[in-house]
Amino acid sequence: MELILSGILFGLLLAIMLGPIFVVTINGTINHGQKAGFAITSGVWISDLSIILVSYFFVSRMKTYLENPKLVMILTILGAVVFIAIGLGNVMKKPNKEETFAQKVSIKNISEFLLQGWLVNTVNPFTFFFWLTIMSTKVVSLGLSPKEIILYVGAIFVTIVVTDSLKVVLADRIRNVMKPIHFLRFRQIAGIGLVGFGLYLVVYAFS
Repeated sequence: MELILSGILFGLLLAIMLGPIFVVTINGTINHGQKAGFAITSGVWISDLSIILVSYFFVSRMKTYLENPKLVMILTILGAVVFIAIGLGNVMKKPNKEETFAQKVSIKNISEFLLQGWLVNTVNPFTFFFWLTIMSTKVVSLGLSPKEIILYVGAIFVTIVVTDSLKVVLADRIRNVMKPIHFLRFRQIAGIGLVGFGLYLVVYAFS
C-alpha cells in the first residue's frame, strides 16, 4: 500500500509540472478537440511504456550511455530541434478561412497526433532521465520484487494517465466557449512556449 501511495504522489507531482508535453496536449485539444487530445496523450503513454521497459531491462547500460556527455548533448539538441520546429509551425501557421474548429478529426489526423505525442515525449531527454532515475534508485537499489515494481511503477503510470485525461477533458470544456481568434492566439502562445523549451534545451546542452 505504501508503494502505491508513493507512486500516486509521484504521479501527481508530475501532473502539475508544466512542460512541453503539457503544452502540446492542451494546444492539440483546444485547437482540434478531445479526440486529438487523447490521441496525443496516447502517443505519450506509449512512449512512456516503451521507455519504462527499456529502462528496467537495460538500466545499467542506459545509465552508462546517459553518463556520456557527448551523447547527452546530441539527444538534448535533437529534442530542442523537434520542440523548436513544432513551435515555429504553430506560430507561423496561417489561419485558413475555411477551417472550422468544430470539424471532425479523421483517422489520418488521429495517427498524426498520436505520432506527435510519441515524438515529443521520446525526444525529451528529461523523460529518459526521469524513468532511469526511478528504475535505478527506487527499483534496482531497493531490490523491489517484480510484484512491487508493477505496483509502484503502475501507480505512477495510472496516475499520469488519469491526470492527462482530466487535462484533455477540461481543455475541451474551455474550447467550447472560445472564439476563432482565441484558438489562433492560443496556438501562437503554445508555439512560443515550445520554442522556449527548445531554446532552454540548447542552453542546457552547452552548459
